[in-house]
Amino acid sequence: MSEHKPKLSDMQPMEYLDDEEKSTSPMHTLRRYAMPTALSLVAIIAFIAAYISFVAGVSAAPSTSTTDLSINNRTLGFQKIFVLNMETRVDQKDILTVLASVMDLDLHFWAASMPDSIPDKALPDGAENIVENNIASALILESDADWDVRLRDQLHDFAKASHVLNNRAIAIDQSTTKPSEVGEAIHFDTLSNDNALHASPYGDRWDVLWFGHLGARMVHDDDDSKDVIYRDYVVQHNDSTVTQYSQQKSLDNSFWNFDLASRPDHTRLYHSSIQGVGTQAYAISLAGARHALYSMNIDIPIGPIDIVLRLFCQNNYNAKEYHTLCITTSPSLFSQYKSKGSTAKDTNMGDSSGGYRTKGEDINIRYSARNNLPELLNGGTNFVDQYPDLDDQVNDWTEED
Repeated sequence: MSEHKPKLSDMQPMEYLDDEEKSTSPMHTLRRYAMPTALSLVAIIAFIAAYISFVAGVSAAPSTSTTDLSINNRTLGFQKIFVLNMETRVDQKDILTVLASVMDLDLHFWAASMPDSIPDKALPDGAENIVENNIASALILESDADWDVRLRDQLHDFAKASHVLNNRAIAIDQSTTKPSEVGEAIHFDTLSNDNALHASPYGDRWDVLWFGHLGARMVHDDDDSKDVIYRDYVVQHNDSTVTQYSQQKSLDNSFWNFDLASRPDHTRLYHSSIQGVGTQAYAISLAGARHALYSMNIDIPIGPIDIVLRLFCQNNYNAKEYHTLCITTSPSLFSQYKSKGSTAKDTNMGDSSGGYRTKGEDINIRYSARNNLPELLNGGTNFVDQYPDLDDQVNDWTEED
């Protein structure tokens, strides 16, 4: 192509792409969207409460002898799946309950509260389940989360990439030499299945798996990345679940989608998470929980869960003898679903815009599970693609890793 490749120095935070919600202030935009729903502060409280269970003297190695660790199980390879849901949002709980039934998922709902009604570090309703059951790994979803009907296939690919990034991290941990400051690109097609026995199908070293976000970047030569030592990444081409680049959206495409801008359409990246924003879905391991609790109570300030998680993943406040391994994927696997009808339902914080949406939608999810729920209920497979390819908007960069 005749166009020049965009450079990182050219990319500056801008406003969100939704015209109805644009702001001329980048910081205002970040503040508005850093918490996708009112549940974010509740999520941070749940996050802390989960960690308390791990340092309260309970067993450090819960038994998995009777647990199916396969991604094909009803908890997607985690011990539990928790959903943060406002008690007043019966509509969201009902839809997720039906969706979980047809997709064979086992969801546990946490009753969430409005942020201004929860004191700092208070235990939320349902957090006692974490304490009592000593949960080894948990996937945490917000109740308006949506995903592709091919989620299990996507997670199998994620796990394949995650294993190699886990192994690279372990090698760095055990090495006496300084790790390279330049990450190595690993091509997905060269990876083999890891058939060894692991405590998790996603690997043995990860702390956080950030599955659902509004934007996340790879490691670059900047201040946000300076404390991150795990810099290798996996590149997957021709992923049919990935939306064409011209149709991808994030909090700000020019900033958070920079890493995909110079790659061919339908490219997926697996990498350490930098500048992550939004927590539609994330998983926590036992080891990560312990270190996060320590860091959050000693150094990291209390705040929106995505900001706290970002600082933890970037090692900005962590004890320097420990390096966090937070693996994410771009584009995201989960998105906030905005249902048909009044836009007031988009948030629990109140909406005075008086807008109306003629159909449900979200970003970057092709075969939306929520939009295709009628087809799933009927046992069909004729799924509607929210983002079919546009022939006149092909991204045909010749990739250079």
